Amino acid sequence: MSLKSDFRFLPACDIKSGKLIYAEALMSGVAAIGSPKDKAILFDQLVDQVASGLAITGPDTRLAINLDFPTISQADFLDQLRNACDKQELDAKRVQIQLKEPELVTNEAGASVVSSCHSAGFHVAVDCFLGDDASFSILSHPHISTIKVDQSVTADIRECPIKQSFIKGLFSLSESLEKQLVISGVNSEEHVAVLAELGPRYFQGDFVGGPLAALELGDFRPAFASFTRVG
Repeated sequence: MSLKSDFRFLPACDIKSGKLIYAEALMSGVAAIGSPKDKAILFDQLVDQVASGLAITGPDTRLAINLDFPTISQADFLDQLRNACDKQELDAKRVQIQLKEPELVTNEAGASVVSSCHSAGFHVAVDCFLGDDASFSILSHPHISTIKVDQSVTADIRECPIKQSFIKGLFSLSESLEKQLVISGVNSEEHVAVLAELGPRYFQGDFVGGPLAALELGDFRPAFASFTRVG
């Protein structure tokens, strides 16, 4: 079988310095190649072609390859790719394996695959992040006035700086879009202390109070005295 080896690459760069961060190989035909042996040959050719280019770009530049789960889950595939790197004396960490967000979310083996790629020495990236525009459509919809954050985000908010940054950013975005951001799952004083520093004003959960009968709503007061009700 004759395998095409005339690869093209999309560059990703640092807009401030102009430095090349990685070159993404365009490999639309790879998925159609069923034989693990043929795929190993193809990646040998890819690494061979790109190694000389990476050699003059600086030690931090990477080759990015999009891989699907059926491909990367094949027996010894990661070893084959690493062997191709060894032949060209290319450090595995300079090969960026890109896995699609939808597959990572829906594939039960996602966490294991990421771990395997990392253990093999490769740089792991997520591709198509926020590729489904449903969330953006919801945020920008003119007839949706309130966005309620799921309680799973709040649960470990104190111990998770990433979630804190997410809430802070989402609050700013909601404000700019004139949306009301409601944080659910506020079940402790710690939740309130952390979230209040991040900007949100509207909380829901055990530490706020309820559930209430309809006739109790008029006399509602938050469950904790330090809470200031806002309109």
